[in-house]
Amino acid sequence: MILPTKHLRPDRALIGVGAEVLVILRQPMTVSRLWDEIRRRRSLRDPNAPIAYPWFILTLDFLFTISAIDFDRGLLRRAQPWSTVLPAISLPSRHWAFVQVWTSSW
Repeated sequence: MILPTKHLRPDRALIGVGAEVLVILRQPMTVSRLWDEIRRRRSLRDPNAPIAYPWFILTLDFLFTISAIDFDRGLLRRAQPWSTVLPAISLPSRHWAFVQVWTSSW
């Protein structure tokens, strides 16, 4: 369900749909505008690969749970990158190498 399997294509798994959402969310937008954009892009790419609205909402839940998106004042937006949040946290210097490597993948 979250990851693709033998029976679930990558474009149907939550991680795949979530990646599409993050690509589209370059600027904040409403849930309905994002939904319209996802449906439009999927219909252009592959008319036989629609996504159901509950699956779209489940994807947003997943992205919110892993802190990839935020919802504020009616708008969805990409979450603030960890690299701008973590320097405010006091960590021993030996941990910063791990934090910098981990956040560079964002």
